[in-house]
Amino acid sequence: MGNKLREEKLMLSKKQLAVTEEIEKTLHLYFLKHFRTNDEVHSFHHDIDVNMNEVFNCADKIFEGEPFTTVSGSIARHLFEETRNASIKPGELFVALFDDVVFEDTLCKAIGLFKSERKEEYVKLEGNDKEIELLIESGINPNKLDKGCLILNDARNEGYRVITYEQNSAETDYWRKEFLAIRPRNDNYQQTKNYLSLCKDFVKEQLSSEFEVTKADQINYLNKSVEYFKGKDDFKAKEFVEEVFEDPDIIKSFKKFRNDYQKEAVEPQEDSFEISHPAVKKQARVYKSVLKLDKNFHIYIHGDRELIEQGVDKDGRKYYKIYFEREL
Repeated sequence: MGNKLREEKLMLSKKQLAVTEEIEKTLHLYFLKHFRTNDEVHSFHHDIDVNMNEVFNCADKIFEGEPFTTVSGSIARHLFEETRNASIKPGELFVALFDDVVFEDTLCKAIGLFKSERKEEYVKLEGNDKEIELLIESGINPNKLDKGCLILNDARNEGYRVITYEQNSAETDYWRKEFLAIRPRNDNYQQTKNYLSLCKDFVKEQLSSEFEVTKADQINYLNKSVEYFKGKDDFKAKEFVEEVFEDPDIIKSFKKFRNDYQKEAVEPQEDSFEISHPAVKKQARVYKSVLKLDKNFHIYIHGDRELIEQGVDKDGRKYYKIYFEREL
């Protein structure tokens, strides 16, 4: 599959590929090793009607038993039409149908779409009793998938469940937005992720502009937010704000910030939901707990804010005083 904008060609297979047991084992590794059951789940979307989503329609046809080669060709043509940027790399698109995929304790069929863009050179030795020949061949490394998605035959009325993988998502918006046209499902994973993002935005944007708080205070509120989600199985909005922010004025400010956020949100935020711990783990990575002081010091703050004291000495120099029991 080439890039349409560069006038490269699209070549389709006329029949399903026959594979040996050995090749099938390698393809399973290539296709599925990058997907995990705790990945963020998406669903197909269309501004008017999800039935107008091209890949959603093709998935319907495959699950209903229509000719696999014909429908997979339609998927390839759709992807080819969406290569509207000269930077999109050519490659091979594989379409596969899996009979028994376990997702959240449910056994279902799944359609896999996998695009390979990187090729590597391999040294191959061939020979017999008389001589050995050295060959250089180009091929796909089964450990390196560039883009992929699994469409699970589940929750069809909600746009199916879709799990995606991209080796470099910053360069591949077209894969999710133009080709697949998917958006995150409003499930526990998404509710958890959105609430943690909301807290981060509030602390970074609103809290520092409305109240006199230090960088250490901001980090403390972020740490308390994450610790709440790590230590609970169920989220309760009232309980959260009282445990994390405590101060009535800050709580009032946060509630207003959340209400304004809700007006712009695509999906409503619930006041209670089951916490997704994979989402907490992923979001915690972007919560910065580092206090940067000029270019001289970085202080990592993970615990009790009361053990940090800020001040200014008689010469006007700012300082932080840190109390501890022992060095580790």
